[in-house]
Amino acid sequence: MKKLVYPFFLVLLNTMLLVSCAAPAAEEPAVAEPAVEEPVVEEPAMESVTITNMASQDWVKNAEMELAEK
Repeated sequence: MKKLVYPFFLVLLNTMLLVSCAAPAAEEPAVAEPAVEEPVVEEPAMESVTITNMASQDWVKNAEMELAEK
């Protein structure tokens, strides 16, 4: 039994080494498909967001603060 197992695993190991060390297949450039444009759906603006809430998260720029003071 051992006479058959060792050569089998030896052949299996050599096959795995040859396959793993083989040169990679040449990649063909992917065919560009035209992109399907989805219609733009306007979402309602969030009314609960305030300058104070934005400032607490450091999202407010100086120009926005100047606009809020006016």
